[in-house]
Amino acid sequence: MISTGSDIRPLECLVFMRNVNSSTYFDQMKGRATRTISSTDLEAVTPDTKHKTHFVIIDAVGVCERDKTDSRPLERKKTVPFDKLLISVAMGNRDNDTLSSLAGRLARLDREISNKDKIEIGEASGGKKLKDMVNLLLDAIDPEKHIEKAKEIFQTEAPAEEQIKQAGEQIVNEACSLFDDPKVRNTIIGDQKEK
Repeated sequence: MISTGSDIRPLECLVFMRNVNSSTYFDQMKGRATRTISSTDLEAVTPDTKHKTHFVIIDAVGVCERDKTDSRPLERKKTVPFDKLLISVAMGNRDNDTLSSLAGRLARLDREISNKDKIEIGEASGGKKLKDMVNLLLDAIDPEKHIEKAKEIFQTEAPAEEQIKQAGEQIVNEACSLFDDPKVRNTIIGDQKEK
């Protein structure tokens, strides 16, 4: 894999064998192939060529055809207090930035609270752990998961935009349904304040 720290100047061919979702990472990998090299150095590895004029991408998994996302931190609403963020989700504010921020805060809470508090949250939520909640929220903002769900629901390999949108809404609502319960919210908020 040609990624961070690689400087292979005679690189003439990129082969993608797994998907790359991040646009920054994808551009970085392509950028490795754009490096220039002197004719002498290139001839040392490819004797029948005089100048590096281009590079080739072999895309075995469709990386070039898929939409890419920008790598951004989970925490996108840093100024919103945790309890307000949680209540906001319960009241129906379920945009990607809000869900991403909530996932980041719950992941941090999971690392900071005691096992006793984790058990208490699990009991209030019907057996869901904080990390399960985080995974559901991350799935809710993942466009690939929306497509997979649309394929499953509508039994098609090429779902329409409207079908993907409906599947995405279903995933979001399933991920957020736990936070509609005041007992779950209050338990999480109480444990967050104790930490």
